[in-house]
Amino acid sequence: MTLSGNRRGAFLGIIGLAFILTVFLAGCSKGTKEATEQTEQKVGEAQAQVNLDEIRAADLKPVLGEARDDQSGVVECTNAADVFIIDYRYFDSDLENIDQDMVTEMAPKIQALYKKYPDIDRVRFQIQVNSTTPGEWRPYVSFVITREIYERTVWSGVMAEDFLQNVLELQRLR
Repeated sequence: MTLSGNRRGAFLGIIGLAFILTVFLAGCSKGTKEATEQTEQKVGEAQAQVNLDEIRAADLKPVLGEARDDQSGVVECTNAADVFIIDYRYFDSDLENIDQDMVTEMAPKIQALYKKYPDIDRVRFQIQVNSTTPGEWRPYVSFVITREIYERTVWSGVMAEDFLQNVLELQRLR
């Protein structure tokens, strides 16, 4: 089957137009992908540029929980020269196996903290635990965790004994 001159010209014109459209759309797609990557990079940089001096306990409550008489959570936080200090109340309903229960509850919270604030390195947790008297809290344990410890810890099913042996400056306060 042969094409007449007009048909052949129209056919070649359509092929040429299709080629130009393909090249144009590929260029647009590449530009969109690059723009998306640049936006994601800027968002990441904005997250990374959080000033640790500006973080308040209220900022940490969605991550660590809000302390109440019957609920664990952050009480206060401060940024010292070389460590970010978090005062945390741990509520244990039966006051048995406190270490294991505390680490099991706090492990996902510590992970979320380091993910949300990539500039945080050294964090001192000063933990108080409830007593048998409602509303009464007593100092329990203090420890420092670093980003390095966070990154090398296998968080799935972490055991209190393993976790507390790997933190820094562990102090029993009871």
